[in-house]
Amino acid sequence: MACAPNALAALFPTVPIMTKITVSFLEAKGNISEAAKNGVAEWSKVMCKAPYFANDILQNLEVIEMNIIEGGDELGTGKKQAQMVFELDVTEDLCNPIGSLHGGCTAALVDQCTSMVIALLSQYISPGHDIHVSVALNTTFHAPAMLGTRIRIISTTVASGKRLRTAKTEIYDQTRKSLVATGLHIKIAPSMSKL
Repeated sequence: MACAPNALAALFPTVPIMTKITVSFLEAKGNISEAAKNGVAEWSKVMCKAPYFANDILQNLEVIEMNIIEGGDELGTGKKQAQMVFELDVTEDLCNPIGSLHGGCTAALVDQCTSMVIALLSQYISPGHDIHVSVALNTTFHAPAMLGTRIRIISTTVASGKRLRTAKTEIYDQTRKSLVATGLHIKIAPSMSKL
């Protein structure tokens, strides 16, 4: 369900000042137009607004690359996919008591990064904002990312229908060159009357 920027502003009237992530959107490499970058940057400013859950994690993400992949699906159907690459330093506030990236933080990263790549594809397909809510979020843990490491997060859309959107995420420990976690997120455009 498409939602024009002014409708999004009506739902979320107070947007914060520029954050680290909104600045990195504008500096990200890739084949995305400035208009699409700005659209997703505006969406991220809404998501970074306090007191939303895990907004401090989102504020510290760095957007490295943003791409639309033409006909990038494995079956060659010609459907467009979006891909975003993020980086984040594992700091103490993101860790569990043994000094590795907390599982809840990892799940929040899967949630937020897949939501952003879905927003990017929505911006590319039809400028404006789509509002989607989670249907399912699955995170699988493979190895720890220890305090002080830098992680790389690659999120890619998998399927995009009229209401349902699916994206996957892979999180890598750049220091140890290992796969930390994978995730799959399914979202749906809700009825606006239910919001």
